[in-house]
Amino acid sequence: MSESKENTIVLISCVKRKIDTTNGPVLAKNLYDSPLFKKSLQYAKEVLNVGEDRIFILSAKHYLLSLNQPILKYEQTLNNASAKERKEWADIVWQQLSKRFSADTKYIILAGKNYLDYLIGSHRISNCQLPLDGMPMGKRLPALNKAIKNKTIL
Repeated sequence: MSESKENTIVLISCVKRKIDTTNGPVLAKNLYDSPLFKKSLQYAKEVLNVGEDRIFILSAKHYLLSLNQPILKYEQTLNNASAKERKEWADIVWQQLSKRFSADTKYIILAGKNYLDYLIGSHRISNCQLPLDGMPMGKRLPALNKAIKNKTIL
């Protein structure tokens, strides 16, 4: 298990499955109701040993969300977005990140290709790890479960 990382930020992508919010906003960390999101969050906290103040959600609608940001259920994804829309989304997320964190911040990103395409690389996030990159969707949850059980970093 790793020690606490003051200069590490974990980014987790939003997911389609969300709880009902007809009674009002809920904290972002409680909105997303998929096993993959929940295990990604658990992995960040228990294996990477990163505090909630260093974990953020990459939201297709809200861009960069803190875990304790109150929000309502929404239906928006980058999976159907055009390249132009994904680039514009990444521009805004990068602006948010660069205003909040220093250039030497290390990012661990638990997200799919559509969230990564324009966010990493030249002039954007370059100091990053992508533990789930290239892993088929069906393999991600078992990999996270195994890493959590064994307290090993992917």
